[in-house]
Amino acid sequence: MRSRSVSCAAIAAFCASLAAPAPRLEGCPYSIRDSAFIGRGSAVPFRLVFPSRNDEAGRAKLLSWIEKASASWLRDSNIVAELVDLRETESSLPRRLHDDLRDTKTPPAAILLAADNRVYRFDPPGGEPNADSVMRIAATAVDSPMRAGLQSTLVDSWCVIVFTPGSDPSANTSARTAISRAAKKLAGKSTELGKVIESAPRIIEVTATTKDEAIVLWSLDLVREGEKLDRRPPRAVIVAGRGETRGPTLEGDDVDEAKMTELLQMLGRSCSCTTSPKWLIGTAMPLTWNDATKRAARDQLGFDPLDPKVLRSIRGATKLPDQLTGLDSFDAIELGYEEIDLEGDVQPEPATAASSTATPPKGARTEPDPASKSTVVEARTIATRNDPEPGSPPTRTEDADSPGADSAADEIPRDSASDIGRYLMIAIGGMAVLVALASLLLVGRSRQT
Repeated sequence: MRSRSVSCAAIAAFCASLAAPAPRLEGCPYSIRDSAFIGRGSAVPFRLVFPSRNDEAGRAKLLSWIEKASASWLRDSNIVAELVDLRETESSLPRRLHDDLRDTKTPPAAILLAADNRVYRFDPPGGEPNADSVMRIAATAVDSPMRAGLQSTLVDSWCVIVFTPGSDPSANTSARTAISRAAKKLAGKSTELGKVIESAPRIIEVTATTKDEAIVLWSLDLVREGEKLDRRPPRAVIVAGRGETRGPTLEGDDVDEAKMTELLQMLGRSCSCTTSPKWLIGTAMPLTWNDATKRAARDQLGFDPLDPKVLRSIRGATKLPDQLTGLDSFDAIELGYEEIDLEGDVQPEPATAASSTATPPKGARTEPDPASKSTVVEARTIATRNDPEPGSPPTRTEDADSPGADSAADEIPRDSASDIGRYLMIAIGGMAVLVALASLLLVGRSRQT
């Protein structure tokens, strides 16, 4: 009887544990859209490198111009300016890039180096570099008509869809229609975390030949090196937060309503429990993010996206995937529960070459206030405009029209990981009880015999 009493006590304890609330599978409290403000890509700055073969005096003069340009244009940006001596056999640049610049008869005036080592080259100088030429390069790197006021748009809007038409007018028309419809359907929906998306995403169209936006197109990988303009497919990418992409780039026939809708809906999912961490990193564009914008983002989000504790909560996104663009990676970074590693220290963002509190030098151009800058970006609805001529300025569209009857459709699907975990525990517990009872019956019969 002793063994039976022990077994009964164990069963009673187990049944009592089933009556207690099942532990919840806690997820990240931030959405994928929120993660773009937390900004793992933006934490790795672009490097604006000025190559030099000058002697010590010449390098000192160039360095002083770089510091002044940084104070005027690169404060509060994700660009760090630096000088590299090409007379040395190695530098902080990747070895192959350093050797290429050193062996080039006329190196570029400067290069912009992305976190993935993609390179944008500024044209070689017509003569010796000077203070004005360095200042112009810094301004071009961080400012353009499309980026004027984009920070406010990224804070106030759910996201921005950047569309680059291809060489086929018919494909461009289909892509515009698909993007516009997908954007309209998003307005009024609720995210997995219960946030209502009040308005449709903004749509910005930039032609591949727009010189003023060459750095934006390069940084977002919307224009590829060596690509023939007469064979370009249309491309679309979602940009959110501090100017980072989220999800893969759609191109060609894949710029359709279904895929764009799915990408937009994914922004509303939890940053840990419903997606792969690969959705939490993206390609950044060079952009400023000053104190006023930080305050606006903090007010809109309801938390401080620059708090190290916030970054630590989505620590799982630590490595850049092999492919972040193209549909080859779309299926690989689809839905699926995945725990996020919260371990590891959070590295602070590197400072720019000039201190963020530095005072711009007298007479130097300072960063214009986006609210006061005029822009050549024309506002119009993407679904009704004609294919732009090559070389035309970028076009920023207004919000997509207010949603129609389909706006009241089902909410964005919500993950039920915690409920699934509870049901699994109850099922397992029930099976254990049945096994225990069957064992008791067998023991009882064996004793009777």
